[in-house]
Amino acid sequence: MLPSIADDSGIEVDALNGAPGIYSARYAGVIGLTADAANNAKLVAELEQVPDLERTARFQCVIVFLLMQMTECH
Repeated sequence: MLPSIADDSGIEVDALNGAPGIYSARYAGVIGLTADAANNAKLVAELEQVPDLERTARFQCVIVFLLMQMTECH
């Protein structure tokens, strides 16, 4: 078995209970050159009623590296 690497990432907005999370790239349901602008617009619209001091977020990235076949997950 060959070593394997996998990752996923996204922005987690506290006022949105962690959304959009891993769905950040397709949050607005738009694909292509306008996706980033559409995702940003949707995020700003959803935070419209949230006070500035409560607009906290983080970028989360998880990476997994597997060297051998595992028989159990923990």
